[in-house]
Amino acid sequence: MRQVAIAVVALFLGLAALPVIGAASEISDEPTCKDVNAGVAVVDAGESCFSGSTTRRAAVVGLLAVSAVAAVAAMLLGVAAALRNTRGILFLLAATSAIALFFAAYGAARF
Repeated sequence: MRQVAIAVVALFLGLAALPVIGAASEISDEPTCKDVNAGVAVVDAGESCFSGSTTRRAAVVGLLAVSAVAAVAAMLLGVAAALRNTRGILFLLAATSAIALFFAAYGAARF
C-alpha cells in the first residue's frame, strides 16, 4: 500500500512540473514594466509586464526551471522506490527540494 501511495504522489509531483515550466516560459517572455514605461518594450494586448528588474526575472525563471527539474527527478525516484519496494528517502528529499524551490521562486517574484 505504501508503494502505491509513493507512486501516486510521485506521478502528481511530476505532472505539477508541466505548469511550472509553462509559467517559467511565460515569465521569461514578459518585458519588465521599467522597459515598458521607458518605451523600450511593448506589451501585447491582454498581457502584463513583469514588475521587477531583469535580474529578478532571471532569478525567478531559474528557480522555476530548477524546481521543475527537481519535480521530475522526484517523480522518477518515487516510481523507482515504489518498484524496488524501498522507503523512498531520495524521493522525499527531491520532492521537498522541488517544493522549496517553487516557493523560493514565488517569494522572489512577489517580494
